[in-house]
Amino acid sequence: WPAPVTAILPARRGLAPHLAPGGSVAVRVPAYRELRSLIRCLGEPVVSTSVNISGCRPVTRIADARRRFPGLEAFISRRGRQSAFPSTIVDFRFETPRLVRAGAYPWAPLE
Repeated sequence: WPAPVTAILPARRGLAPHLAPGGSVAVRVPAYRELRSLIRCLGEPVVSTSVNISGCRPVTRIADARRRFPGLEAFISRRGRQSAFPSTIVDFRFETPRLVRAGAYPWAPLE
């Protein structure tokens, strides 16, 4: 990590219910060094949503993100490469981690 993997983990006790519905959080470490540096400077995690909406095709081009979220130009990065695949989502709240969504990172559970 960093890798295109989103980990579903138990939420810390006391985390606001609207931030952790169902008692879990999805965590991702960005691959972009500049963004990780910004997060370190902030001193806390960044709470964000993805441009990928559940049930819709993933956004793979900046032009598509602009159309889907008009007015958010200031928050769209023009740096780094874009992926044709969303992140792989794995739920780690169980004894054996469960694949929720196959994506850019190949996932093979341990046998």
